[in-house]
Amino acid sequence: GAMYISSSTVAIDFCSFLANSAEKRGAGLYIEDANVSIDFGLFRSNTAEEGGGVYSEYSTFSIANSSFLSNTASKDYGGGINIQSSAVAISFSSFLANLAGRSGGGVYSKYSTFSIT
Repeated sequence: GAMYISSSTVAIDFCSFLANSAEKRGAGLYIEDANVSIDFGLFRSNTAEEGGGVYSEYSTFSIANSSFLSNTASKDYGGGINIQSSAVAISFSSFLANLAGRSGGGVYSKYSTFSIT
């Protein structure tokens, strides 16, 4: 994938993640045990088995003013975003034409605290 973040605090502003691939998880961004904020992000045409655009586990992250377009989870869940055991807040963001092999084309959340406005 394009970026892997672990055990860190990271701010991502005005960045694009385009046409990335990962064999398993998080083609655009894989977040593990981290604190991440994304503002004005674009995730487009990223493909992984799970979490095509973003995959998050055991993390806290926020997404604002961002777009998730045509991302794919080819085998399982969360074409745009796959959230596992995380606390996530999404605001003023759009999800369009994301696909998942099982469920959660736009967003999939399990064992998480999640808000979208």
